[in-house]
Amino acid sequence: MAGVVQGAEWRRIDGLPKRAYTSEQLQQIAQHLTQQLRTPTGTMELFPLQALALWDWLHVQGLVAWLPVGEGKTLVTFLAPSLLPHQRAVLFVPAALLEKTCEDLRILREHWKISDRLIVVSYKKLELRRHADLLFRLKPDMIICDEAQAFRRVGSARSRRFFNYLQAHHQTKVAMLSASSARRSVTDYWHLSFAALRVGSPLPLNLNEVKKWGAVLDSDAPDPRPPPGALRRWCPAEKQGMSAVQVAREGFRARVAATPGYVTARSTPLGVPITLTERPYVMDKSQQYHITHLRRTWERPDGELIQHAPELWRHERELALGCWYCWDPLPPPEWLEPRRAWRAFVRSMLARQIEGLDAPSEVELRYPNHPLLQAWRAVRKQYTPNNVVHWVSKKLLHDATQWLQQGGQRIAWVEHVGVGVALAEMSGYRYLGAGKESAREILTVNGPIIAGIKSKSTGLNLQRYRHNLVMPFPTSGDAVEQLIGRTHRRGQQHPVTVETYLHHESLIRNIKQVLRDASFLSETQDDQRIIRAQKCLPSLDAAED
Repeated sequence: MAGVVQGAEWRRIDGLPKRAYTSEQLQQIAQHLTQQLRTPTGTMELFPLQALALWDWLHVQGLVAWLPVGEGKTLVTFLAPSLLPHQRAVLFVPAALLEKTCEDLRILREHWKISDRLIVVSYKKLELRRHADLLFRLKPDMIICDEAQAFRRVGSARSRRFFNYLQAHHQTKVAMLSASSARRSVTDYWHLSFAALRVGSPLPLNLNEVKKWGAVLDSDAPDPRPPPGALRRWCPAEKQGMSAVQVAREGFRARVAATPGYVTARSTPLGVPITLTERPYVMDKSQQYHITHLRRTWERPDGELIQHAPELWRHERELALGCWYCWDPLPPPEWLEPRRAWRAFVRSMLARQIEGLDAPSEVELRYPNHPLLQAWRAVRKQYTPNNVVHWVSKKLLHDATQWLQQGGQRIAWVEHVGVGVALAEMSGYRYLGAGKESAREILTVNGPIIAGIKSKSTGLNLQRYRHNLVMPFPTSGDAVEQLIGRTHRRGQQHPVTVETYLHHESLIRNIKQVLRDASFLSETQDDQRIIRAQKCLPSLDAAED
């Protein structure tokens, strides 16, 4: 195993310019840009990392900024168009943050000179079939992507349409910003860096080479890993004595962090401690029985056989909470089989990028008379999926209710809607899941609440809260960083606590993966809160022993 070799791509990256600023120089840049971009009545000032991102954007005319949670990337997305000539700038944001972004834009215009030619669009809109040509109609010469991980999946409809536009309009200036660019691999974001910086990207420009680097760097790279190889040459001398994977990651990080247009920085400690603790819990006999039966027979509690390991793992996590999800009633085989066959065909067409198809709806339009589609259309309306939560025990809900009833600013974070609804009914506290109304309410509500992880763990400033109960933890390190960063961020005045349940091996297995992911992100990009947190996790420690 040779590791990363000094091939053409390594030499290109090694030869890229480097920039390094002292804290004093960054402060001067921040002051200069603040004076240039602030309105006569404005009172706000740029943070150093905001200034660095805008300074690089100004001089490179492309930007990749993996800014830590709470470092103000929203303002960077608003001000970027003000620094470079443009006819039309499009700012992409998640649909759940569209209304908040427009409100932030209205407020910040009082303080900052923000372009009148900036249009805010949701990523969701780009996915819709009727808006497949959205970018070609808008014809932006500048595209800014907030929460740029939305383009992480190259094969998604939104990503295909985005990259098709860039291919047709090479001069488009692109800025990619996020607090969670990667989950556990450099393959998650190499194409985002290329879109913004082109040949100035400090990552390889072809996927095969990226995968070779990933075999050395990634969180889930199989053992034994190749040695660091040429990545060792970039590792600072004082860190050469670390483990092989740490040397590779430090070398990689040192090179990318010094590249103009590529902004990633170690977080500035907030001075506010964060503690990650296990909330004690013992499953009742019903939970234990159903999980044991599931593992032994691969049967759900309703007797339905499970076909795939990911489905088994999903039901294990659900039963650890006391419930399980399924379609109720179950679909008939004569509906399910045509559905599976047509979906498999669609996946194959999209994966092979046949004839420019970029979404399931496009495949259906291109092949209206395909036998698999005809078979599926013949039965499609005979059954409507109805996902229902079934409870085998509500003991854990009672425990979470007791936690909420301790008072103060507490958030119980839930993965499943059914768990959130049931916990709200039992505890009497509001469940804030998806939807515009809950998006507005969570910004002003006080006292204990229940929040959906998928809909509320990004883009929100919730530093008035300090106690978190996560049930269960998200499945990747970047999602955990986003979630914890809702309360542990600038403006937080109190120690932050994060509690979770680890009473079953599926939950322990999950947090182990999260910690591996967080180590990868800490060592290649930015410090992760879960790594810095003081930990008290007896079940995890026992499992390690």
